[in-house]
Amino acid sequence: MKCHVRLIFFITMIIMVCSACVSCSSGKKDPVSPETASPTALEETEGSQSSKYELPDENIPAVKIGYYTVNSKGVIVRATSLISGSTVITPDLILGFLVDSLEDESVALGFDSVGIENSLCIISFDDSIYDIADQGVVLETAVLDAISQSILDNLDSVDGICFRIKGQAYSTANYSFAFDSVYMGK
Repeated sequence: MKCHVRLIFFITMIIMVCSACVSCSSGKKDPVSPETASPTALEETEGSQSSKYELPDENIPAVKIGYYTVNSKGVIVRATSLISGSTVITPDLILGFLVDSLEDESVALGFDSVGIENSLCIISFDDSIYDIADQGVVLETAVLDAISQSILDNLDSVDGICFRIKGQAYSTANYSFAFDSVYMGK
């Protein structure tokens, strides 16, 4: 009789622990406003690993945003993050995910300005692009390609990507582009 009571008690405890685990894993996140939420990206190397952008309202469905980043070997990898369905997808948002993921690889990247003019996304880097270029053409190309493809994939209103450095024509040790020449387009 004692064995049956212990067995029933043990099974009940397992069910309670499993129920608690399930409710915790599907639990609610602390609300964070979109203005203060910081996108943090984890790269996908083989699976579907993704980062989470804090969702401010559980009643608004989450949307998966895909973008590209660069791993420590200079290889472009696909990454995904969840954002609130009410978040407006902009070049700044996409670049925020990419910059955060590059920082995880000890690659610093900054921008002077980002905007859309006549269906072209114009991205002006700060001096950090020179440090990337100094690490080699493979890394520089991967960064430019990841930025371009990420924005073109996520913004239907953008037909091409133009790069500048500090508002001037893009010119590094590896590349030199005419002012506002299209690096990548649809």
